Formats: sequence, structure tokens, C-alpha cells
Amino acid sequence: MPQRPFDLRTDSIFEPFPKWWGLLFIYPTASLLIIFDQFGLPAIGGMAWISTASLGFAVRNFWPLRREPWFWITMACMAAAHAALIATWPWPDQRLSRGDIVLMFAADIALYVGLVSLVATAIRRARKAA
Repeated sequence: MPQRPFDLRTDSIFEPFPKWWGLLFIYPTASLLIIFDQFGLPAIGGMAWISTASLGFAVRNFWPLRREPWFWITMACMAAAHAALIATWPWPDQRLSRGDIVLMFAADIALYVGLVSLVATAIRRARKAA
């Protein structure tokens, strides 16, 4: 029996998720801070870590969509866009302030959640029309 497609309007995106997964994800990605800091680029390291954390947050919140290929394609495209933006943006030489970090993290999460919701809505409408 084929599995029913996930619908953002009727299905809950928050299902039980292992709490230890956050630690397993956060600590290895903290190496981005250390690596960039060693090269004298602490702002880039901070943004790389914030971007990675927001990607992890988005994947965690939309975990029931993990079986949908379009979800992983969307996440990969967003990660590539973040990497390109972080690499080409003229970052300052000093660390970013806490307010800047919080603002960028919130904007990243809003971007991920908004884009996944937009793509899910478009796919749902396309499936309904077919």
C-alpha cells in the first residue's frame, strides 16, 4: 500500500525526535568556528555555524518530510546558496555581535521555513491538479 503524501495543512510537522540528535549535530559543526577563527576569519566562522544550525533546525522541524525527494533537493539548494553567499560576502574581520547573530539566525530560519512551506504548497497544488 503506497504511503499517503505529506500535507502541511493537515499533518503535524512536529513528531517525536531524538533529543540527543541536537548535540550530535551542534558539536561537530562547532569546528567551523574553530577552523575559520584559526585563519583569522571569525565572522565567517560564526555565519557558517549559524547557517549550519539553521539548516539543522529546519531539517528537524520538517523531519516528517524526510521521505520526500523535493525536501532534500530544497535543503541542498538552500545550503549551496548559503555557502556561496557566505564565501562571497565582505565580512568584517572581528566577531559579530550577539544581536547580529540572533537576527541572522532568525532570518535564516524564517527563510528555510518559508521556502519549504512554499515548495510544499506548490507541490500539493500540482498533485491536486494532476
